[in-house]
Amino acid sequence: MADIVHAVLTMRGLNMCLLVGALVFAEAAVLIGLVLPGQAAVILGGVAASRGAVSVIALVGAVIVAAACGDSVAYQLGRLVGPRMGRSRMAVRRSAVVKRVEYVLDRWGNVAVLCGRYVGVTRSTLPAFVGAAGLPYRRFLLYNIAGVVLWTVSCVALGYFAGESYMRLAHWI
Repeated sequence: MADIVHAVLTMRGLNMCLLVGALVFAEAAVLIGLVLPGQAAVILGGVAASRGAVSVIALVGAVIVAAACGDSVAYQLGRLVGPRMGRSRMAVRRSAVVKRVEYVLDRWGNVAVLCGRYVGVTRSTLPAFVGAAGLPYRRFLLYNIAGVVLWTVSCVALGYFAGESYMRLAHWI
């Protein structure tokens, strides 16, 4: 993690946008979000933007595109692999959990997609579950993009203002 922090904070411009975007994309598309620090990279990107290393607009744009594309890939993987996974031995043993997830997605799918980006586990797995559950792609995409934009702006802003506060405090001390 320390290597990623150092890499993000020392990069500039396009390279930083590419690194942060790649981490965010991989976090969503590869379904290993608990291992890849996509959200931390976005917040660190905001800190770097407060220091002038990258344009806030470019960073926000790169993260939005990467997150939306990563989620779309995960959704399609869920569409393709979901039905087979539903017949797997593990899914049969955990049928109560699977039924509960299906119920939540059926009842609260739009809200889950919109708000799911704020929780690490759901940020990396929800798009695949939604794809497997058969939520129409257009509906998924609409709520996913809204959630991605809100999440991206809030994470970059958090990093940006934390970086600004840190720099002011360091100067004052």
